[in-house]
Amino acid sequence: MPVLPEDLSRPTPVWLEPWLRPLIVISAIGLFVSFWVHVGAVTGKFVAPSALFLTLHVGVFIVFFPAVIIANRKAGYRRRKYYWDYVLQGSFTWMRYMLYMFSGYAVLNFVIFTLQRLQTVPHSSSGGPTFAEWRGFSGHWMAFYSCAFVILFSAAKRKAAPHVSG
Repeated sequence: MPVLPEDLSRPTPVWLEPWLRPLIVISAIGLFVSFWVHVGAVTGKFVAPSALFLTLHVGVFIVFFPAVIIANRKAGYRRRKYYWDYVLQGSFTWMRYMLYMFSGYAVLNFVIFTLQRLQTVPHSSSGGPTFAEWRGFSGHWMAFYSCAFVILFSAAKRKAAPHVSG
């Protein structure tokens, strides 16, 4: 039987379909932990061991790259003006607002982080990340984990389109 090219009208590649649910769980856990870390950093407490810093960095890439693949395939060549409307089809309204909120907050948090870094010299007595670094990075982790969560969730919720074989 000849190998047919994959149907590009299906936003989720066949090889990625079995991984959707585990990736959704990882992105939800990453979002929760990064939020918890961010609250701890903003309040001035270290809430996580230094090893978690690298773990959250790596976790973002694990869930975000598959989400980007799905998003690009789902939107296709449609006008970029409606890109997010196509990508987030099937997600709940509150999820969209959560994504927009965390994305906007990441920009604001980055500005605050940058201004703080310009005014002070970073010091860490333990050799690990400083409060400012935890705060700066956790704001971005929340944005990327929430984006991956919503995209992967909408892909899992979407009913599978009938596969056309040639």
